[in-house]
Amino acid sequence: MSGDDTKPVTDSAVRAEIRRKYGLPQELDTANDERVLSNALELVAEEQFTAAAAERLSDAFSTVCAKRNPEPRTVNGRPIACHLYDDETRMEDSPPTEPKSE
Repeated sequence: MSGDDTKPVTDSAVRAEIRRKYGLPQELDTANDERVLSNALELVAEEQFTAAAAERLSDAFSTVCAKRNPEPRTVNGRPIACHLYDDETRMEDSPPTEPKSE
């Protein structure tokens, strides 16, 4: 055998492997989210991923924790700083403010 028997890796194979490795679905729920992610994966596959592309991903998919610091408060006599205790960001299944008795 002579020569290089390796096959070139396609951009679509790179994008598919990134999705597989990080547990990303083949398509996201919203068209806008899918567009943002697909554009970023395309840049990665082309080895042109830039800080601007990373910022676009961060803007589209960051959590409230990444966007702003929570206000410190006291819950059950203990100081906390957690968005789960903020009225405007509290989710239905977030931790209760009072401990449950066993």
